[in-house]
Amino acid sequence: MNDHVSIKNPLVKNQLLLTISIVTFDPDFVELRQTLDSLTIALKQLEKNSFLLTVIDNSASNAVSIFLAESYRHLAVRLLQGQGNIGFGRAHNLSLDIMGEFHLILNPDVQLDQEALKSAIAFMKTNPRCGLISPYAEWPNGERQYLCKR
Repeated sequence: MNDHVSIKNPLVKNQLLLTISIVTFDPDFVELRQTLDSLTIALKQLEKNSFLLTVIDNSASNAVSIFLAESYRHLAVRLLQGQGNIGFGRAHNLSLDIMGEFHLILNPDVQLDQEALKSAIAFMKTNPRCGLISPYAEWPNGERQYLCKR
């Protein structure tokens, strides 16, 4: 399993405000780029070095590693790979060894609003009894997408 963090200082778990995990399996790189680009913009609302993105790649090839190294060196990214296609939930669990105050499970085909993370963190800090939030989602045509969550 690779464990590459593109930041220089060692990470201490309780120093991080936000950890994010994305699981990939032979991803559509156009979609993944859109996700990571929108994430990059949303992360600009947070303090530098207050977050860590873990990408858990269940693919057999090294394409995700190459993609991240070529295009996302500016992000604090840890890549975990080599475990095989272990599934969505189990793969996300691999990222939980480093946890921020808040953790975001992010699908590789989601585009974030630039204020999404800042707003979500502010909501969670204001509502400490809330343990989980789910996003407002739209289809590409702008119609509201009803998620299967309560």
